[in-house]
Amino acid sequence: MLNLNLVKYFYIDLDDTLLMTAKPSALGLERAYHKLASECDEDLSVRLPMEAFMREMDKAYQENRHSEFEIGDFEGFCRKIPSPYSLSPKHTGDSLAARLFWNYKETKNKALMPFEGAFDLIAGLKKSEGVVFCITRGVCNYQFTKLMLSDLEDKFSAVLVVDMRKEGDSKAKQLKEHLDLNKIRPERAAIIGDSTEDIDAGQAAGIRTIRIRTERHKDDQSEKPADGEFASILELKRHLETRVLI
Repeated sequence: MLNLNLVKYFYIDLDDTLLMTAKPSALGLERAYHKLASECDEDLSVRLPMEAFMREMDKAYQENRHSEFEIGDFEGFCRKIPSPYSLSPKHTGDSLAARLFWNYKETKNKALMPFEGAFDLIAGLKKSEGVVFCITRGVCNYQFTKLMLSDLEDKFSAVLVVDMRKEGDSKAKQLKEHLDLNKIRPERAAIIGDSTEDIDAGQAAGIRTIRIRTERHKDDQSEKPADGEFASILELKRHLETRVLI
């Protein structure tokens, strides 16, 4: 049993913990694929089925280790055209990539939304005199854009962004620095996240760790398990109302 009576400071991950990003990203890729189809006279479903397009984009994502799909992923894909797919789109190269990326991003951004219970979880923690921070990794301006689009931007006492483009930056580093700067004792803090990165960062900082097993990282395993694990934000919220995790 993990007793949270001493915990006042909560660091909550954004992507795939509070905010659905996996499904919007998939919808964005589908829209990019349909844009590609509109550019081609050939039968795209035969030359390059959607599943093959998704695999190509996922390969670029894995190779470049982004937190989001970027224009460069689409540029790399478009430079392969017409070979090996025998396609002749109206636009080619970086011009085509810009069109696919715009459709991806526009569709994804419109589909972004918090998980059910996200606002209630934050409000409940504050009601019980908790202090809530957001900790997230990505490109700084886009992380704040996602907070704005999802109406989460004003819900936190502070937002910590781990810059994926800055070598040596990490959630563990930012957590430790924030704890030290604000003179927060580790036993008074907890991190809530969906990935092994979140749990490993919390353990490195010596704070409590709570994991939400959402779709994107549900099968990932940390070397040391989290102090508490839950299937959803709603399940976590019910347990936190008692301040005790079983």
